[in-house]
Amino acid sequence: MLFGSIMILGTLGFSYYSRIDVQKADLYSTSVEIAELVLNDWKAAGGDSGYDPVESLSGQLDITNSNTSLSGLENILGSYIVIIDGNEFVLTLSHRNPVGDKPKLINVVVDWVEEFRTWELNDCRQFVKLSGYVANSQ
Repeated sequence: MLFGSIMILGTLGFSYYSRIDVQKADLYSTSVEIAELVLNDWKAAGGDSGYDPVESLSGQLDITNSNTSLSGLENILGSYIVIIDGNEFVLTLSHRNPVGDKPKLINVVVDWVEEFRTWELNDCRQFVKLSGYVANSQ
């Protein structure tokens, strides 16, 4: 009897934590897909400093402007909120100005909260950062 109870509790615990891990993996893969989409679209626009993903991707994403962004990034172009399946992702675009004829570095950072509650920016945050280079047009 005791052994059966332990087996049942162990199975329930394993099932619970497996579902949590699946949700975490889903959030991570979704954030990577968002970052890839935005980075490739921005690269297609030539890495323009006036790039606006709200205007460019509004038909593909539920995206709005935001004043929330990660600190520690240089030359932040903008911050945006993307909502997919009820999950909120903060998208931050930044770049590094090219020196001479070197290519321009562009960065897309997507961060999210793993816990489903009201959050502050640095509270339980996870993030993905993708970078790319575009030819210097100077």
